[in-house]
Parts: sequence; structure tokens; C-alpha cells
Amino acid sequence: MSNDRCACINHQKSLAKHHFYKNIKPKNNILKKQTNEDFINDKSFHANLLYHRWLSNQPKHYYSKRTGISYISSIHARDANSILKFGNKHMYRKVFSNFQRIFSPNLRTRQKQEKRFIRACRRVLNKAKGDDHQAILATARKNKFIFLKNQYVKFPIRHLVYKKSFIEPNPEDYPFLVPFYAKRHPNENKTWKNINTLSKHLNQPNTPRIIPKPPDTTEPYNPIPN
Repeated sequence: MSNDRCACINHQKSLAKHHFYKNIKPKNNILKKQTNEDFINDKSFHANLLYHRWLSNQPKHYYSKRTGISYISSIHARDANSILKFGNKHMYRKVFSNFQRIFSPNLRTRQKQEKRFIRACRRVLNKAKGDDHQAILATARKNKFIFLKNQYVKFPIRHLVYKKSFIEPNPEDYPFLVPFYAKRHPNENKTWKNINTLSKHLNQPNTPRIIPKPPDTTEPYNPIPN
């Protein structure tokens, strides 16, 4: 290196920080914690989050500035007939609906949005096996593509399924809340049973604490050693 600057493997970071990249602004090391310390990012947490979004009927609004379209995404749960009579094992379905085209007031931006939207339609709908409306709509549903105002697209959420079909699910088999008993009044006891099972899974012994590494005893960095 120039000016006889060198560093061992332990001081490479200090060499780059203080001699090569001097004009880089320091990062803000204060992290904004949006969850508590007991937060566990696992499947049960996301399943319960999806359950409460479905129970409170909270839709999501999507808007694309690139194509100038907007639509609503909502969560629907399988009803009892779908599970007991037809054997569907997926707990939830996601539904796209309320399609709208909201273009920019700028004329040049609007023209670009229209071209991008037409290109997206052509890319997806050219895969249709026929020219009739049923084939085009089936291709759009298969690719989860919405492009009409009165159109809706339904598809299952595949990572949350019941273990058995054609029978009522057992609440003790799931470490999270299931929507089967939520809105059925004769089964309120099973709903509370599911909640108690959830608390049993959550109150597990804590994992062993990781011992931190010992402090670094390396000598101070000297870019130009003797």
C-alpha cells in the first residue's frame, strides 16, 4: 500500500474506516424496536397475525405508481362445509378485488403507465389457450392477475392447512389460533380450548442464554508499524 500502510486481519476494518473511506457518514446505531423482547418470529406468530386480520376484516390497499392501478387484498377463511363436505384443507384464502385504474395527472407519466399496464396484460393473457372470455379469465386466475373492475381472484394460502380433511379439526393439534371455531357459537368451548392450547405452547421453558464473546485484547491499530 502507499505510504507504507498495512494491517493484519484484526485491523483491516479500522484501516478501511479511518484511511480509505473517510467521507462516509456514520450510521445511526439506535434501532427502533417495534416489538417487545419476547417476540419470536415463527410460524405461530404469523398464523395468529393472519387470524386477527381475518377476524377484524382488515383489507390491504395496493397501489402501483408504475402501472397506475389499485386493488384490495382481503383474507377469507374456509367455512365448515368447505372442510367437512368437500375436503378442503387450506385454512385461508386471499382475494383480490375492487380493481381501479388511477393514472397520474401528468400526461407523459400517464402514457407510460398505460403502456406498462398493456404490456403486463399482454405478457399474462397471451398464455391463454383460447380466445374466449373463460380461457382468458382462467389464465388470469392462474397467474393471480387482476385487470378488470368486476373481476376477483381467489387463491389459497398454502402454508396454513388442517392436518385432516372431512372431519372437525382438533384444537390441540395446532400451536396457533384456527378459524374453524371462531364464528360458530355452539363450539365456543372448543374455541377456548384452542386458546388454552396456544398458551400452553407459548409458555415453554426459555432457551439457554448465549454467552457473549470475550473482549478483544488486540493491541491498538498502527497503520505504519516500526
